[in-house]
Amino acid sequence: MGWLENKDDKIRYAVNTCLIGENLPFEGFASPISDQLPKVRGNRLVKLVYQQYPYFAINSRIAGSIMDTDGMVRIKKTKEQLKQTGQMLFTIGYEGISVERYLNSLIKNDVRVLCDVRNNPLSRKFGFSKNSLQKYLGNVGIEYIHIPELGISSEKRNNLNSDDDYQNLFMDYEASLPNRLEYLENLHHLLVSKSRIVLTCFEHDPSHCHRHLIRDYLKKTALPTIWWKEKGLIYQGEKG
Repeated sequence: MGWLENKDDKIRYAVNTCLIGENLPFEGFASPISDQLPKVRGNRLVKLVYQQYPYFAINSRIAGSIMDTDGMVRIKKTKEQLKQTGQMLFTIGYEGISVERYLNSLIKNDVRVLCDVRNNPLSRKFGFSKNSLQKYLGNVGIEYIHIPELGISSEKRNNLNSDDDYQNLFMDYEASLPNRLEYLENLHHLLVSKSRIVLTCFEHDPSHCHRHLIRDYLKKTALPTIWWKEKGLIYQGEKG
């Protein structure tokens, strides 16, 4: 990320600390770094992090063995604050983000089920192939479901160089949706039963991804007042 540099065998800040001070993991950092790091290791270091940032402990399997009563109360309170009751259909693409940022986005929005609508759930990007993603999601209590029948085959995605290319691809896909009704109905049932689900594929821009057509189909045919979320904004009804 460009924050640190190795100079003269010493690790130093590579940017102005005044500009990043609010984002540092521990308060009161200055130079040299080695003098500022907590003088604890192992579970004592984990405990220190959990005390300062209880969010990182909400899915921890060891918090109960290292935290005191007050610490566990803060952790449980933080977890409760993340719980949502409203029905929501989310969409997210993993282009340009790390798996950590991706998972945190799902956790903070209390997503219960991730629906992978890629035809081929393999990725050269770390953490986003089916087996890895399913494992990471399971570790944070999110169910993974792969629905390849709602994907677009790789050969149809070749040579997408212009908006017209995408438009033609999506027109063809949209025309095929009535033939995929069984899987769209399954999504509808998941949303009704689990309340908060997310559609995922690669592209950051939903207008360049078929997931927006799945979302729109559900919104118009199954749930006309559906809430959905993309790129940090929440919409309702006929917003497209």
